[in-house]
Amino acid sequence: MLTLSWTTSVDTSMVKHCSNIEYGNERLPGGKGGLQFVLVGLVLLLACLLVLVYVHLTAAIADLSRRLESVEGRLDLHRSPADVDHVKVSNPEVKTIKGKGKEYMSGTVMNESLADITGRSSRSGLRRRRDGHAGSRTREYTNLGCWRDTRNHAIPTLEGTDPRLDGVYWARGKATEKCYQVALSRGFPVFAVQAGGYCSGSADAHNTYKKYGPSTACASDGEGGPRANEVYWITGLDQCEAHLCQNNATCRTRRDGYTCTCTKGWYGKYCQHSEYMLSYDPPLRFVL
Repeated sequence: MLTLSWTTSVDTSMVKHCSNIEYGNERLPGGKGGLQFVLVGLVLLLACLLVLVYVHLTAAIADLSRRLESVEGRLDLHRSPADVDHVKVSNPEVKTIKGKGKEYMSGTVMNESLADITGRSSRSGLRRRRDGHAGSRTREYTNLGCWRDTRNHAIPTLEGTDPRLDGVYWARGKATEKCYQVALSRGFPVFAVQAGGYCSGSADAHNTYKKYGPSTACASDGEGGPRANEVYWITGLDQCEAHLCQNNATCRTRRDGYTCTCTKGWYGKYCQHSEYMLSYDPPLRFVL
């Protein structure tokens, strides 16, 4: 039998030489310096990865915010206002008028001539609707114009308070009519529609809807716009049925709501403050 053997010898001086690693002009003991260098590199790489993740997350959040804002505002960018006046007569008694520009909304007017209507802004015109039942009387509401809004709404929301305000507001059919019905059922004299269907209303809305000033962002369909309320006043409702007057004050209706006439000794918007408040007359006595 033929036997082969392999012998390996290691020069001990070479082992001692390799046990010391030079880095720059410094000699690091053993292999610890190289290990530290690798660890520093790994830490730097990890930091770079974290920065990249942060940048991507920030960009994704910004994009999501823009998308949510676009959905919330809905902006009716796909809705183009009419460029010219158009009149369609389907019945001698009923004329449907569509005005041009965002400042002119569409509405149905009974027994009125076109000249009478086009001579004034449709925002102050009368919109008449039926309740949807045969023989029911006509309900009326008047447009009070387009008014700016913010996240801190000028008029409290009615969303989620009634089954008629179903689904997502921007896909809701007959949004203005449904909002009107809900406000009417609660005795609210003023209601508003925003961003294609978002419904708002309250007993005090006639005092708050102008909070942020007028807007030109409302679409021509009468359903408001992004951060813009199309405001309506219910003309067929006794405004004083849901009044907030206090201390035996007298409620008096007006075109866009009501006012409170205070009795003697009371003042304020709702006559909630007393004139007979305890005052201090220095230095010795109190006077009532």
